[in-house]
Amino acid sequence: MGWGGRVGPWEVVCVGFVVVGTVSGLHFNDGTFKVVQFTDMHFEYDYPDQETTQVQQTVLDSELFGARVDLVVTSGDMLTGNDKWSADEETALWKQMVGPMMDRGLNWAITFGNHDDRGVMTRQELMTLDQSLQGSLSQIGPTDLPGVSNYWLPVYSDSGETDIAAVLYFLDTLDSGQCPNVSGNGCATYQQVEWYKNVSRTLNVDRTSPFFSLMFFHIPLDEYMALWNEEVCIGTKGERVCCPDLNTGLYDALVEMHDVQVASCGHDHLNDYCGAFSEHPWLQLCYGRKTGIGGWYPFEKPHGARVFHLTLDSQGNVGYSMWIRNEHGEQEVQLEHQPSDSIQHECYY
Repeated sequence: MGWGGRVGPWEVVCVGFVVVGTVSGLHFNDGTFKVVQFTDMHFEYDYPDQETTQVQQTVLDSELFGARVDLVVTSGDMLTGNDKWSADEETALWKQMVGPMMDRGLNWAITFGNHDDRGVMTRQELMTLDQSLQGSLSQIGPTDLPGVSNYWLPVYSDSGETDIAAVLYFLDTLDSGQCPNVSGNGCATYQQVEWYKNVSRTLNVDRTSPFFSLMFFHIPLDEYMALWNEEVCIGTKGERVCCPDLNTGLYDALVEMHDVQVASCGHDHLNDYCGAFSEHPWLQLCYGRKTGIGGWYPFEKPHGARVFHLTLDSQGNVGYSMWIRNEHGEQEVQLEHQPSDSIQHECYY
């Protein structure tokens, strides 16, 4: 465990394009690397906040028992956002949100949701606050892209940190109404999708196979609807998929680049399923598990987190397993869903 040092931007340069990453301090330990994904914590200055902190603590302590947690990812809606709060109040809430990680000496990285900057602090101000706290590996992405939390982090093969073994991508899917030329849910815009493709091409330019990668964002893609309709999934769909009305081609980009093995989101509080299309079985689309008690919350299942356990073999190949760890400290067994007649064809807002 221990803090990973964020020592500033790292730039990989190609002609006419700059890829901003970071010297992250993240690396495999004895061939393993574990990520805990918290999502939709919705801290909001109310009684549920203490309960949400307890969920975080139980999940982390359960995953730390006899093992390591190498990174915590918070995939949006850390705050509910309220323009009646002061900046000092939002700052206190943010520090409460990251408190369980700081108390345990864990590193974390954020990507924003649609609610976080609906208070008095902007995305830029919240990110600057986050970066000021020891343990944060969050990055301010390229300023010519929509949003703030567009960046990537390398995970090295060992503590020497000379050879990258895996890559973590983070995309800012913006607030409602900010997807180009449509109303409704936010999205990763065409510019952001192209940025991801350029980063992937640059990182993998001389490789026979791309780096194993995970991607985190907040708003689900509309392909999550077809996935539930057409494929075998693991987990539950308790509400309609709240995706953007504009498909900007992120899923197609993931297929083209062939590096991301799991893309995981939040936003839909009652959904926690994973699955892959039969034509692209290597690419899992997943939800996390809603962590926070605040906001609209699931009544029929415990809050918790999605956990990713990566393994690195002697040949440099990365594999993974994943599970849900709930607020009772239990590793859940999720049920298999078969395609059914309960079909959603349009994004819900």
